Amino acid sequence: MAASLTQSGFRFRNDDGDQAAATWLAALNTALALPADDVNFRLRLEITESGVGSVSINPKLQYNRAFTITNATNATPIVITTSRAHGLTTGNTVTVSGVGGNTNANTTTTITVLTTTTFSLDSTTGNGAYTSGGIAVYSGGWNDVNATSSVIRSSASSLVVDNVATTQQLGGGGTFGAGKFDEADGTFSAGTTLSDTTPDITEFEWCCVARSADVADNDTIQFRAVTAAGAALGAYTQVPSLTTPALSRLAPGARRLWLPVSPIITQW
Repeated sequence: MAASLTQSGFRFRNDDGDQAAATWLAALNTALALPADDVNFRLRLEITESGVGSVSINPKLQYNRAFTITNATNATPIVITTSRAHGLTTGNTVTVSGVGGNTNANTTTTITVLTTTTFSLDSTTGNGAYTSGGIAVYSGGWNDVNATSSVIRSSASSLVVDNVATTQQLGGGGTFGAGKFDEADGTFSAGTTLSDTTPDITEFEWCCVARSADVADNDTIQFRAVTAAGAALGAYTQVPSLTTPALSRLAPGARRLWLPVSPIITQW
């Protein structure tokens, strides 16, 4: 089998130290409840090589903003309702996960669009009443994280030099080869080469920010590494995700209305 790459681990961390000393926001391979928007967080990914030969990797980070599910009908086909407009097209492929009750909705399939917030899952049949939860991820919804991206954007760190070499932090098995740290534009000056001899595991880290102007309360956002050309890796055994905080955001362009409060006069 020819050499291939797998995204095999991840961990979210604070932007409060260098590439080795920064503290962790969540446990290894654990989704993050993001404490705040517009504040730096860092994501470290582990990439491993398997097969025969060698392969070079100079990765880019991509994000995919999932759709929160509010209903999945017990019908044929199952109809999904999303909390915001999905913008999908009939024939798109989505992966649904985390639906409670009607668990047959948890599948990967093409869809038929019904309205701006509903679509049916082709070739599905419900197996119970919807109880709670669920997200839908569009397979074509991946976007590069860089200095101008919306939703998730590269963000400068005052604590780490861009393109500094990484040391092993996630503890995966194998022989480690240094990756790089990005805190500027989502790209690296150079990558690393992994092989079936040594090294066969590496780690890359990105400093990012979730933009409050582009996300909604309780948005779920997934991440993956791809090649510099944008091609997917051979496999993803661990896929990071974070959930944005519930901040009772205003709709885009809306303004808060502050009403004057009359003073309270007490007669003694």
